[in-house]
Amino acid sequence: MIYSFGKDDGIKNILRLVLSQNSKCQPESIEALRTYFLEFLVNHQRDCKVNFANKLISAKSSSNSFTQTFAESRIDDLYNQSLIGSAFSDEQSNLYSSNLGKAIDYISTKDEDAVKVFHLYINEVGIQSSNTTESGKTAFGGSSSKSIGKIWLSPRDDFQIQDYIELIAHELTHNMLFVDELNWGHFEYRNMHDPKYFAKSAILNALRPIDKVFHSIVVASEVLQWRQKFSRQNEIATVHPESNKIIKNTILAIESIESNSRAQSLLKPRAI
Repeated sequence: MIYSFGKDDGIKNILRLVLSQNSKCQPESIEALRTYFLEFLVNHQRDCKVNFANKLISAKSSSNSFTQTFAESRIDDLYNQSLIGSAFSDEQSNLYSSNLGKAIDYISTKDEDAVKVFHLYINEVGIQSSNTTESGKTAFGGSSSKSIGKIWLSPRDDFQIQDYIELIAHELTHNMLFVDELNWGHFEYRNMHDPKYFAKSAILNALRPIDKVFHSIVVASEVLQWRQKFSRQNEIATVHPESNKIIKNTILAIESIESNSRAQSLLKPRAI
């Protein structure tokens, strides 16, 4: 979303929400805007604790509260909330937190404004393990429209910094889309749960509700652009498929929507 629509558009979306709650506010810096945005989130999602502290990454200390406040947006078709597992060991938590910090630092060396937008949108990163479902599914992270500003990451020991960069790109894009939808509206939620209205997603290549498919298309585009901009020498991310496969699946996802008039009927003009 940063590179698909532009950083300025992402900042303006936050400003619109802030002004809708406090028309007299006049943030003179991105840091001031962040504070107003956190205050907006307090009122917007009252069941979700907002992190005002400067500490971005949480692991063992707040794992239980993070799990309780995290829920997938509206229709949890993959049961992602149940995938969030227990806290990692201290050793793992320290490793993953350190690697995430290194990824953020690396992004900053290439595009400092991208990191500023990340900190504007994201107030907490919860690092916790992923449960395994009966079908063998695990996850590397997630975001929710019910807890905007919070993201869950579940790295592996063999992840490289490039993987963390792509996780940031993936989950930041979801959160930017949540905020964009609050401003402009993306979907008609009637019949969203009906499989007749499903389309094929770009990331998982599976039939999913149209809101998840739309998100997957934008996420796929952003991941590809982040790969190009933040590629690290001798590192190949494994958290997402190879680029050619992402491109192929994204085209199939778009064609899947275009061939399903029911799915198209749930898209508002902003999403089209």
